[in-house]
Amino acid sequence: MRAILLLLLLYCLPVPARQNSDLTGALREAARRFEHLRVISLAESLLSGGIQDTTTRIEVLRLKGIAHYNLNQMDAALRDFSDILKLNPGYRMNPIENSPKIVAVFNTLRDRFKQPPRQIIRYDTVRVKQRVSLSLTGLLLPGYGQLQRGEQTRGWLMLAGSMTSLGVGIYSAIDCADKEKRYLNETDKKLIADKYEAYNRSYQLRNAALGVFAVFWAWAQYDYFVPLSIRPGPAPQITLQFEF
Repeated sequence: MRAILLLLLLYCLPVPARQNSDLTGALREAARRFEHLRVISLAESLLSGGIQDTTTRIEVLRLKGIAHYNLNQMDAALRDFSDILKLNPGYRMNPIENSPKIVAVFNTLRDRFKQPPRQIIRYDTVRVKQRVSLSLTGLLLPGYGQLQRGEQTRGWLMLAGSMTSLGVGIYSAIDCADKEKRYLNETDKKLIADKYEAYNRSYQLRNAALGVFAVFWAWAQYDYFVPLSIRPGPAPQITLQFEF
């Protein structure tokens, strides 16, 4: 009697539903017999037919993924397992019904699904090269970086000040070396003091010029490379009041 009622119920179902039910039964039977190629074929037929029930679709994907795994088709197996997790991110395979190796693979994939997507940072290589070239030029020519950023007044001030002081420093260094040689080679006692004074003046001018260049150079690099957000603020002003 129950068999007759079951047959009547099946015939009352729409034709696609009866077909899916038959295919699902055949799929489970093929999986039980380890007919992996037949499992894949039946599963693809079911999936292409548009299974509406999520539980049934997950079961079909599970059997299909296991068949691919047993055939050493790992990419296809992982795609099926990924489709399962898209339908149900918290799905867990029953360790009694599935091989421990397959459960381990599935759990590893599920853990990856839980991780947030990686942020890919893309760099414009052309702009990076331009930035590096600009920085290297700024190291050699203080103020050049400021000019390229549009800071004309500050850039020209740094460039003019640094180049002038460097030029004076180079000239003074050459002059200082020449006057030092003259001073050391002088044998006339009346002229030794004059040669020493000339050498000393050139020596001090050289040091002063190179010191000014170092100040301009350091100012330009600090202004170019150190962001405004991390620069120290102005020192607090202290006012002294005296009452009599």
